[in-house]
Amino acid sequence: MLKKAIQILIIFCIFSSMRVYAQFGDTTHFSTRVVLKDQNGQPLANGSVVQLLFTGTDNTIDPMDENGNPTGDDVLYGTQFAIGDNAVSGSEGYFYAYIDSLTPSGKLYARIFNGSSYATSTYYGQTAPVAKSELPVIGLNEVNFHINKYGLTQTLIPIGTTPTGTPPVADAGAWYNGYEGDSISLSAVNSSDAEETNDTLTFTWDLNGDEVYDDATGIEISYQWNDNSITNTIGVKVTDSDGNSSVDVAQLIITNKPPVLLSVTPDSDSVYKGELFSVNGTYSDAGSADTHTVTIQWGDASETVPVTDGSFSLHHQYTQKGSFSPVIVLKDDDNGQVQTSFELTVTRSPIACAIQKYGASEIKITWTADADESCTVLFLDSSLPGDSYTWQQLSVLPAGIDFCVDAGDADGYNNIAGDNDDRLAPASVLMRFYRVEYTD
Repeated sequence: MLKKAIQILIIFCIFSSMRVYAQFGDTTHFSTRVVLKDQNGQPLANGSVVQLLFTGTDNTIDPMDENGNPTGDDVLYGTQFAIGDNAVSGSEGYFYAYIDSLTPSGKLYARIFNGSSYATSTYYGQTAPVAKSELPVIGLNEVNFHINKYGLTQTLIPIGTTPTGTPPVADAGAWYNGYEGDSISLSAVNSSDAEETNDTLTFTWDLNGDEVYDDATGIEISYQWNDNSITNTIGVKVTDSDGNSSVDVAQLIITNKPPVLLSVTPDSDSVYKGELFSVNGTYSDAGSADTHTVTIQWGDASETVPVTDGSFSLHHQYTQKGSFSPVIVLKDDDNGQVQTSFELTVTRSPIACAIQKYGASEIKITWTADADESCTVLFLDSSLPGDSYTWQQLSVLPAGIDFCVDAGDADGYNNIAGDNDDRLAPASVLMRFYRVEYTD
């Protein structure tokens, strides 16, 4: 069970100028030049612990938790120093060490416990904080921190004891609102303390509703929520120099922002039937925690796909010709959405045809076209440049079927209906042309 320290007795010891620091890391000295005694006037026993801590960037000592660990942005330097530890040149009641260089941010201070298990040991107070730049340099990248020089003061209430004095009155404000992704200002300036000014109070915030006040520090702060919530409770904890504290909560309403379509880029404004068509897009969302889907109405079908990383690519094959206006809808998981559309013309595939000699007296016409379309084969005979050109139909056939024509009939050409087989090339004709086209 934790005990409150009754008193702190500090007896100065005289050390030889020939003192040698034991190596305990690399480049910084940390020591006590005084004998630390317990409430009974006895030197603190071997195994008593000195914590070396940094205040963090706010240069303010934050209260320790119920287990003796630092809170807020305070950082426990990677080593705890035990009186009489074999790794430290020290003995009962005092110690000194040669340790690693000081790298964390903020000011340096120390706390004293009479055991290594903070939750069950007596807390003997802490030193005043001191900037690293104020520490005496004793060698290359070496500084010396003396507990006796920077004091051992009971500035915080020992673990497990009841604070004295009147607690402050916390005021987190009534309510706040804003949009996800925006910086929202929070203020506890209306907090007060009967015995202290706000400048000496510590303000810590719970910004995620877990009732742990470790998300931010300061009397006025700004914070950004990356997802919306209909109503959320936030709170501030105000602590005075005696360790007294109070909590106040406020309501927070964060409104969803719909996503933004940054670009939508179709392959083109036209495509052939059966050809793969693609449209690519990019988007952003102030709510970085949101998830998203894209729904596209192609005009002859629709699909919904999940999208990530601020981009999407959609693909489709049209089976019918015509004019279409595809609609793209980008939606987040809070039903915020944005949409756009574009115009697209779907046409039949171009016909490719070829002609070749087929057997002794025939020619063969072949072509490729849309499989679901029928095609018409036509011909045109020409004798002289001034002839009147008239295309005549040979046959209507399904796409892709070969058509063969007799090439040796010589009964003349006069374009008169009913005459013998005008489809066949007479000897008097200089040229014959064939054409394949879609029937309608």
